[in-house]
Amino acid sequence: MTTYLRTSLSLSATLALTVSLVPPAFSQGAPGLTGTLSFSQGFELSDNADLDPATSGSTFTTRTGLSFSLDSQTTTETFQFRVGTQAVGDYGGGGSDEIDLENTDALLSYSRSGADSVLSFSAGYSEVQLDDSVISFGLGGGFSPATLVISDGIAEITTIDANLQTGLNAPFGFDIGAGYFKEDFSNTTDPSLIDNESIYIDTVTRFQINPSRTVRLLAGLSQDKEVGSPDTDSSYIGLGVLGSTAGNLDYSGDVIFDRSESASVVDDGLGIVLSATQQRPDGQFGADLSSRTDDSGRRTEATINRRITMSTGELSFTLGAVDQEGDSSIRPKGSVNYRRDALDGALTASLSRDPVEDSGSYYNNTSLSVDYSKSINATSGWSAQLSYDESDQIGGTDDDDRTTAQFTYTRSLTNNWQMNTGLQHTRESISSGSTESSNTIFLNVQRDVTFGF
Repeated sequence: MTTYLRTSLSLSATLALTVSLVPPAFSQGAPGLTGTLSFSQGFELSDNADLDPATSGSTFTTRTGLSFSLDSQTTTETFQFRVGTQAVGDYGGGGSDEIDLENTDALLSYSRSGADSVLSFSAGYSEVQLDDSVISFGLGGGFSPATLVISDGIAEITTIDANLQTGLNAPFGFDIGAGYFKEDFSNTTDPSLIDNESIYIDTVTRFQINPSRTVRLLAGLSQDKEVGSPDTDSSYIGLGVLGSTAGNLDYSGDVIFDRSESASVVDDGLGIVLSATQQRPDGQFGADLSSRTDDSGRRTEATINRRITMSTGELSFTLGAVDQEGDSSIRPKGSVNYRRDALDGALTASLSRDPVEDSGSYYNNTSLSVDYSKSINATSGWSAQLSYDESDQIGGTDDDDRTTAQFTYTRSLTNNWQMNTGLQHTRESISSGSTESSNTIFLNVQRDVTFGF
């Protein structure tokens, strides 16, 4: 199933409302413990906020964001703690006419670097409200940036990750990574949103043959659980090599054997992954090839990529193809990204097309975005964004698309307060044949208060 992930106004439109939940990067400041208290207040007026004809009508929304963070950095250690939430009130239209806490998140991370090793740990929790508006990033797990989900309800995501690297400057070393991931959904309407959790451990053992070549052994275990389905236990082991040549060519190659078992059904797979990157004065050129064969068939993917650095920006592109059993055609894939900088603004544009497989069905996912920002003076500026996303089922009718256009005006009211205001138009068509659109006006102010200990 191809679906849209949606939560409140588009992320680009509400970025000004929620950006204060993200603390600044204190790695640029002096060592020590620094705290940040962030506040934002936003207002939105939409003629069809839920993009749902059953709840059409003007909706007035208030968003109050509050967060607190602690950051510390020394020459060997970094620490970050953050917690934040939004108080959201919807009135009229399909609104609840009450204030609820939404989009709560918490993060704790720590890392320590030694002369030859790195230890890192992070744990996070987020509760995301899926209230039938657009969000432009995946939650992880079953989601991806190309996945499209339409649903109401709440998604709770818990993540824990730990990593240890040793022998970074020695002939022998190893990397160990372990993690836990869990997604819980409540009051959702999309049947593809199923509670799931997974745990994994990955290891890489490195043997440096000479300064330009390293052999590595790879191994890992994982267990995936999904409500209503049997558990899946997976493992893999592999052998690879990576190195570089005198001509600035970096290369790597791995051969991996994997196995998964679910309800006494065993599926073995054998794959190969090859990669090469050539550094050039104006950027880099690279190529990748991967192929994997298991009991379900074979999937081969090949891409070339190029990045060109220019005096006014950067241009990068990838071009490739995917060939998989069950699909009678070789599917092209690729992307183009362009950035042009100026003294008073910047232009960015991107286009991508990616064939994917989901539960035996094949889709072509297309994404286009253009963003232009310009400074008016030292205290104000404006930006305009246009985005288009399409998911097209090959040989089927599960086709969805979404178009969003937005204009934003930003102004610093004082040294501490910033204002953002603008409007957004969204149009969405889904496989059921329904087409809905909405127009939203938004205004918000925000402030960060930073202090030391």
